[in-house]
Amino acid sequence: MIPTFSVNIGCTPKLLLVVILIALDLRVTFRARAFQEGTVAMTRGECMALHGAIALVFTAILILVLVKPFSPHPPHAEVGKTIVGQNVLGGWRKAASRVQMSIGSIGLA
Repeated sequence: MIPTFSVNIGCTPKLLLVVILIALDLRVTFRARAFQEGTVAMTRGECMALHGAIALVFTAILILVLVKPFSPHPPHAEVGKTIVGQNVLGGWRKAASRVQMSIGSIGLA
């Protein structure tokens, strides 16, 4: 049996950023090793650029995780509309009356 993989389209940009992050990390690793061996000279600007690029990619991944711009949006409830056979406004009224009844039954109202 051959395993099948499915990738959510919202996950693709994050995966691309993770691949970029891994590439940046490998560049920093090999440059730092070469610098310690004395075979390459690193400038302050190069170090700052790599540090900034890594921070930017981390921030972009965090924003994509929190905002979820590529995920499907759930339908919004509108007053007076019916969602799955239930009137939205009526459902809210019933829930509110249950809360009032339970508060009144314990003597807080």
